[in-house]
Amino acid sequence: MQQANYGDSVCRYTLPHSGHAKFKPPSRPASARRTVAFNPAVSAQATQLLHALDRPLGKESLRATLSELLSAAKTSRELALALAAAGGVTFAAAAAASWPGDSPVQLYALRIILALLGGHTVKQEGDAETEPPAGRLSPAAAGATASVASAAGRRFASGGMQQAVHKVLAALAGCGAAAAQAALEAGAGQATARAMNLDQCGSASTHLVKSALRTSRAFVQVGLGLGPGSVAELTAALRRNGHDPSVQAAACEALRLQLAGGPAVPGELAACKRVFEAALAAAQAHPKHGQLQTSACGLLADLIPYFANHDVGSTGPRVAAAAAAGAALRAFVAHDQACTRNASNGKARDAAGEFRRAFAVISKEMPVEAVMSVFESEGCATSPHHWVAALSLASGSMQVQQLLCESASGLILNGLGPALVEADAAGAVVEAMHCWPSEPGLQRAACEALAALAWCDGRQAVAAGGICAACLALQRHQAFAWVCTPA
Repeated sequence: MQQANYGDSVCRYTLPHSGHAKFKPPSRPASARRTVAFNPAVSAQATQLLHALDRPLGKESLRATLSELLSAAKTSRELALALAAAGGVTFAAAAAASWPGDSPVQLYALRIILALLGGHTVKQEGDAETEPPAGRLSPAAAGATASVASAAGRRFASGGMQQAVHKVLAALAGCGAAAAQAALEAGAGQATARAMNLDQCGSASTHLVKSALRTSRAFVQVGLGLGPGSVAELTAALRRNGHDPSVQAAACEALRLQLAGGPAVPGELAACKRVFEAALAAAQAHPKHGQLQTSACGLLADLIPYFANHDVGSTGPRVAAAAAAGAALRAFVAHDQACTRNASNGKARDAAGEFRRAFAVISKEMPVEAVMSVFESEGCATSPHHWVAALSLASGSMQVQQLLCESASGLILNGLGPALVEADAAGAVVEAMHCWPSEPGLQRAACEALAALAWCDGRQAVAAGGICAACLALQRHQAFAWVCTPA
């Protein structure tokens, strides 16, 4: 008689001469405090399906039984929840342990576990956690599942098995902090490290790398890192997969969570610089990939504040900051136009919000570099949309808005006046004046910009509220002749 700690109790099984295992269910399910009541017929069906495993089964019979269980779990959501509440995760883990060398058994068991873990997933509502419908997964059951998954990942190198392993580990991370900690102790970090090593050798598929990155992100989301080398591994994955923007997007999202809060000590700034450079290169290499632009610009915005007062390289952070601001600005203009074409595109609106935040952070921390990015941005010399967008995005930086207003006359002299009018530049200038009513320098520059725009189209400048804004500037700054004259 052998014993294995699966579920909340000891799961006992014997090894007959035929080589197969008979395992008995735990005395009670590996979950508690269910939040839903199941139909008695569904509960009876779930019990019958699980008890089909409670008898001596050969390898082929076990495959067939697990296949039937997987089909049932995927066919009915209610039945899947009932199976989870009855300890189905524990049963599937024990089944996998009974034939550890059989790939189909392992794959069936992992897919069953993945289908049932949804019933144990803990969701966050504000500051509180909601109880999962099938009850919380016990740490013992989570540890047993992670052990089975890790063992399958070590034994079988096929892409399908590796993806199933990482999907299960990522799902375990969503079952609460206790389950995630148990999974981490059972080898979840080593499984992710193996996938990164395969990627480094060029042996990992795109799907496997993305699954491993999602696993890393899932554990970090519950406050558990996968080891001190995680940032370096994720950065290397971001650099290696320059040909695949979807993998780079997943790497950027994982890094954002891993680096949340910024570097812990000044010595880590060099590592963050490498992350910044890799994210910037990814954003510049794939300007039309929305998901990558969103995650990369978000990562850049997260890191900029920690570079503003540190010189982390021979070139310094400021040149990189200008390039990052340019990437965010170009992405915002492109996705803002997509929102205009399709007002119901929620993803495009969310992406534009991320780009807005990235440019706003850089404008606040490094205003001169933000302004540089406007005029170095592709298309700015022929289209004023970048100038107008930058003026709007930099509402939190008086210096950026003042510098942009001072450049309006030069754009008009270069023949961009009609295009500025079409892009509602006057409206953006008036908004800037309302943002900083007590700043005489900005009011002077904005009045000069409005005067130049009024020569192009006086009606539009009036319709945008230019006269009222100029009158307010006169009232507030009567002591400054250099404000009153342009006003």
